Amino acid sequence: MSPDFSLGFRQNSRIAHFRKPELSLDDRGVLQRLRKSPDGSAEVASRAATVLWAADGKSAAEIAGLAGVAINTVRLWVARYFQGEDGLRNNPHPGKPRQIEDSVRGRIVALTRASPPAVTGLSHWSSRTMVDYLRQYEQIRVPRMFVTDVWAQAHLKLRGGRGRSS
Repeated sequence: MSPDFSLGFRQNSRIAHFRKPELSLDDRGVLQRLRKSPDGSAEVASRAATVLWAADGKSAAEIAGLAGVAINTVRLWVARYFQGEDGLRNNPHPGKPRQIEDSVRGRIVALTRASPPAVTGLSHWSSRTMVDYLRQYEQIRVPRMFVTDVWAQAHLKLRGGRGRSS
């Protein structure tokens, strides 16, 4: 990663501008993999996209609009990436650790973004059918509400129109 990176913010402007970060081909490859990984966190994928957009010359305001975050959040994730690849991941929080691994969350998001496998005979997912599929075909046991929480955290909109998946 670029050790000489500096954000170069213009403080007297209402919209934060920063110098286009220079990414090596290796950095760009790492970010593309994080962005497209089917098993990775949706949050990390969004943050990787943020850094890539910045490297492509988009302004902080443009990126904030694309990512649906505040301008300060854009600046944060671009700066954190240059502290190391792990800078895009969440810092550990105090309290009880997660009981279900991030890879399971990533798998739920990946399955949801694709059509259900033909073996299910489904046209779309519900939280119950997702739980049943995970248990039967992937030997993963999770509560139904966990699936709905993952969908909400990943901002996934599902068919059904009732506001909740059943």
